[in-house]
Formats: sequence, structure tokens, C-alpha cells
Amino acid sequence: MTDITDMIEYEIPFDIPFYSQKVDENNYKAMGFDEPEEGIHWSTRGCGIASLRMIIDGILASRGEEPSCGQAEMIKRGLARNAYLLDGDIGWIHSGLAALAGEYGIDAEAKRGLSTEELAEEIEAGHPCIVSVTAWFAGGERWLDGHIFKKGGHLVPAIGTIRKSGALTDIICHHTASISQLNWPCHKTPIERFNASFTGNVIVFRP
Repeated sequence: MTDITDMIEYEIPFDIPFYSQKVDENNYKAMGFDEPEEGIHWSTRGCGIASLRMIIDGILASRGEEPSCGQAEMIKRGLARNAYLLDGDIGWIHSGLAALAGEYGIDAEAKRGLSTEELAEEIEAGHPCIVSVTAWFAGGERWLDGHIFKKGGHLVPAIGTIRKSGALTDIICHHTASISQLNWPCHKTPIERFNASFTGNVIVFRP
């Protein structure tokens, strides 16, 4: 049996709020969209912006400042910065999201090829991160039609770690989703499952 004194759970030393990326006919106005169709369009494309808002608002609150803005407004700001690759509907550009954080006086840097241990070191240094992972942390799993989930394609904030006797065992993430049941605040992801989904691409925020 593992002695609980050997287990250390570390989280960013200020609150990171949880936001869902889900938009539907019931909440599109609250999310700042003029039409439900517009909101629903961005619901499945909003992980990067929801993640960015979580971290920005957490940092602003730690400074005693007001929160940033709603989901729709942040999407518009990102589009104005060409932070979303519309051609081919590829998705949010990490460097563009990092630049958007700069509008709020927050230092952010897009990095590639980080190991999970390097990610953990950033988190433990008090730097919340946005990480590129497979949705639902399902990397390597087989879908109903037989195809295997590849790494990446989804962005979520990584806000904590768990170590046992010094060994990294879990990464704590706010898993945002366009499906209600898949919105998981402070989700403790076992390291094997995380590694199977993590691309190594990270946005590091330095409060």
C-alpha cells in the first residue's frame, strides 16, 4: 500500500475557472452570439478559446482585475488576429492564442515537443498551460468504426500534477467539451492515458 505521505498533488496556486465550450439554442445569447446557428457552429470549434479564457480569467482574478470577455467576443478577437485557420477549417493556431493573451498583459509562449515531465515542471513552477491532446484523452483507443484515435486535435488547460514518491502519475486538466457529459473540471488523467493523447505542443502562460 502506498503511504499517502508519499503522494503530492500540486495545482496552480490560484483558481482557474472552468468554462464549457458548449453552445446550443438555450445558451447562445449568454455566450454572446447573435444567432443560435453561429453559436452551434463554434461549439465544436471552441476548445482553444474556452481554454484561453479559463487561464486568462484565472490570471486576471489573481491580480484583482475584471474577467476578459465572453466566448463569442474572444472568438471574434481571435479571428481578427488570424489565430484560426479558416482554410480547411484546421483550427486554432497556438502562437495566435498566445498573442491574444498578450492583449491582457499576460506573457504566453507556444512550445513544441515538450515531454510530459517538462510540462509537469512548467505547471509546478506556477505556469498554467494549454495542451494539445486527443479529445476525452482517448488517444490509442479504437472507435466504433474501427479507426484508432490519434494524438491531438483538442485543446484543454493543464493546471495540476500528482506525484507519488516523486514519480509523475497524473496530469490534472479542465477538459472542456461541446457535449455536456464530457465537461470534466479538474480531471485527473493517469499518465499513461495522458501520454497516449498528448502531442507535446503546449502554450505556457507566465502570470
